[in-house]
Amino acid sequence: MRKISISTLLLLLTSIISFFSQQAFASDAIGKVDWIITRNDGFTAVWLKNVTSIGTKPACATIAYWIIKDENSEAGKKQYAMLLSAKMSDVFIRIYGNDTCTRWGDGEDILAVRIEP
Repeated sequence: MRKISISTLLLLLTSIISFFSQQAFASDAIGKVDWIITRNDGFTAVWLKNVTSIGTKPACATIAYWIIKDENSEAGKKQYAMLLSAKMSDVFIRIYGNDTCTRWGDGEDILAVRIEP
């Protein structure tokens, strides 16, 4: 049986705390899908209405929309499907921001989408 050193344990704990602290500072919003736009270059953005909770958006996110970071990825396709489903069902969703604006300079990338209970 292998023992874990104190320094290894402290490094592991620091990494875990750092991960959750970073996620706590990213934005999130709860609302209904107001509208979605998808352009011919694949850019896909969503706006919410009836927003009840917004966390701190990154400084780069100057427009109140969220963007699918990579619409060609499996995750991006699933996020798009969830957003369309939420729009058609008129249900509340939660969008978790990624705290980055890599797909477009003024909108936050989507980390995750959750249909609210």
